[in-house]
Amino acid sequence: MRQDVAAGVIGVSENFLGKVERGGETVQWGLLFQVMRELGLKVSVEVPDEIAGEARAQLGRALSKSALAHSGESNSGSDDLDRLLFAIEKSLSTQPDDNAR
Repeated sequence: MRQDVAAGVIGVSENFLGKVERGGETVQWGLLFQVMRELGLKVSVEVPDEIAGEARAQLGRALSKSALAHSGESNSGSDDLDRLLFAIEKSLSTQPDDNAR
């Protein structure tokens, strides 16, 4: 599929899709997740056992901070990041400590 066609189908600009393909450092989270979702891509994060406890604590702080920062506001990029943080936190909390991911 050509880049201009893919961008149109996904609902992003061809310029943005080009930045994603080139590994651009300044892409917007919300649009990046939109591209990934439309392409059927999923993100998986593995957390080494030795830092799983600290990772849970940091994630809890990030979720709390995000909830405070976005209370009453709606921002699709922030919403996507919040969903990602929540999914990571849920994954960490459902794994035993010796197999935390």
